[in-house]
Amino acid sequence: MATTKAATLTFSIDPSVKEALRTTAQQEHRSIANMVEVLIRDYCGRNGIELEEVRQVPDPQCQDKCLLPGSTVFFNSKENIDAQIEQVMVEIDHIQQHMTPVLHDCLHTLLKQNADPEEWEYSLPKDQIDTALIHAHYFSRKDIDTCLTFDSHEGAAPFSELFDAFQEAYRTEAEY
Repeated sequence: MATTKAATLTFSIDPSVKEALRTTAQQEHRSIANMVEVLIRDYCGRNGIELEEVRQVPDPQCQDKCLLPGSTVFFNSKENIDAQIEQVMVEIDHIQQHMTPVLHDCLHTLLKQNADPEEWEYSLPKDQIDTALIHAHYFSRKDIDTCLTFDSHEGAAPFSELFDAFQEAYRTEAEY
């Protein structure tokens, strides 16, 4: 198996073919270059054309990890992977801590904008909360848990019916 750097290929194609390629790549969650490579490999495989397997090998001088072309990260040991995961999880916790006031503001805005049940899109409080808060802002379970720590005495008293419904619905779900 040969080891090589990626080669550059430049060519012109009909704009409609390019658009179809872009659409296909997007649907496959691939770059256009990667999609072209996949299509060529598929064609070669179906037509008996053998391709020499090319393997990218990390630089032996890499200490802990190396970034390979194509955004592949190579780790030299399980300990290095675990350390990287730990570092990412710490960053996620920091982000989540900074998000608390933002999430609380989203909840407070929902409560304020939905103070009058007559103006709700849905008749049930849980459905209104799901639509106007959870789905509208793509809340995760962790975001919901953060909102459960919201102090309803911080100006949400007139909206206590909806806040109580929020707590009842999502505290119950958290207990399962």
